[in-house]
Amino acid sequence: MKQQLEILWLGPRSEGKTGGAKVTDNVIRFLQQDYEHFVYEDDLFPSLKKHHSKFLYSSLIHLLASMRASKSNAILWDYSQRFYMILMSLFSHLFDRLTVVQIFGMYFGRKHKWKDFVDIWVTKLTVGLASKVIVNSKYTERVLIDIGINPEKITYLPPTMDEERIRRLPGCKVWREKQAGDIINFLFIGRFVPIKGFDVLLDALLPLQHDDRWNLLVVADTKDLTGDYGKGLQARLPCFGGKVELLGRIDELSDFIGILDKTDCLIVPSRLETVGLVIWEVHMAGIPVVAFSVGGIPFEIDDGVNGMLVDNAEMMSAALKRILDDPGFLNVLHAGTSLRTKERAEWTPLKLATCYKDVLESARTIMA
Repeated sequence: MKQQLEILWLGPRSEGKTGGAKVTDNVIRFLQQDYEHFVYEDDLFPSLKKHHSKFLYSSLIHLLASMRASKSNAILWDYSQRFYMILMSLFSHLFDRLTVVQIFGMYFGRKHKWKDFVDIWVTKLTVGLASKVIVNSKYTERVLIDIGINPEKITYLPPTMDEERIRRLPGCKVWREKQAGDIINFLFIGRFVPIKGFDVLLDALLPLQHDDRWNLLVVADTKDLTGDYGKGLQARLPCFGGKVELLGRIDELSDFIGILDKTDCLIVPSRLETVGLVIWEVHMAGIPVVAFSVGGIPFEIDDGVNGMLVDNAEMMSAALKRILDDPGFLNVLHAGTSLRTKERAEWTPLKLATCYKDVLESARTIMA
């Protein structure tokens, strides 16, 4: 029997993108089955997207969503544009609506301190007025507590993958024991943007450029190799003598599994990650990870057990050289990946949606 609670979900469809939006799609499919009234932000006035610039569309859709929210019993909305978060919080509070804020990513420590100040102030206001807040990263949970948010308001719900990934990734790769002299295939998955740190990875590999014991597979959309940053990356690739292979964007799971089968170690050089969903995926396939110890990554990697944590390019270079000098160490890290695989496989979209319902009902009880 469908619930009578009317839900307005403020967050666009993912359209196949990764990260928090993909988690959103997984949850929504099940919530729609249980709640009679379930409205997407994009469903309010979809024609606006065709006739207005991205900025105008975004502005109008949030304003219209605010008006629509006055008719809803519950509002689930993403932590996104700051001005509209304030508007939504005040509007929902004024009409005494149950609100649950979803924060898929948050970090402070920017170059311009005033931006951190504004974000902290906005976060305290919006989360303070909300009934509950859902985070998908232990790191984000810690950040909220550090700035004074009541821990009892926060519910940690880890990200999840679609059922096919959960079913196929564990055991999809037959691990071949590594021995001295083996060529090691490293893997990078991400985007060619500064925050993902591909430039830092190239810095780490530079001392190893004449070492023939490695290759780097790169899964990233080559269309992003534009602008000063992208062109700068392209200009650096020839010095590696063909050991860096650009595979482009991979959408099909079968193709992704094919790449994992060739991979011995994932490298995550991100300058910041609030949650490393790609780490979950490769760990489920039994692949160790070398990553920077930033954001939520230390919550996903047990240093020396299922991967290695480093602090800078020099340390990453040393970690990669250790693997090349002692490939057998990868066998040890591979064995450690199984420790969390079962736990992660249990977090299906259905389980996550059930937890969302629990949070909504808990918030409704508080308001009653």
